[in-house]
Amino acid sequence: MANLEEELFTLDEIDDMNRIQHVLMAYAEIIANIPVRDYVQTNDQITLFFETTEKLNRPAFYLDLIAHFCKHTPQDIEKFAPIYLDNAFKYMNHPDQSLVAKVIAAFDSIMGRLSKETQML
Repeated sequence: MANLEEELFTLDEIDDMNRIQHVLMAYAEIIANIPVRDYVQTNDQITLFFETTEKLNRPAFYLDLIAHFCKHTPQDIEKFAPIYLDNAFKYMNHPDQSLVAKVIAAFDSIMGRLSKETQML
């Protein structure tokens, strides 16, 4: 996991976006499959990932991670869903339409995992 993080965050410029996207999806798959008993640690890792993407101005990484994580994890995400949504919605009015599409994908992934009662709140 450390090697994947290094690949995502140590380069000043991304030389091959296709390769980086594969690295990001491998990272997201690992995060999505952390055992359910370690959910708080998983959320801490996601929070650290968000903070790092903020510093490096790479919000697409976070949005892709959240979209994949929420769609594929067996964990109950309801407790942390408001945080994930807040972080994603920061980019809703971004001028880059591809980033807005990623916000929508993240939103759909998060909302798809919430109970109807939670969605009503």
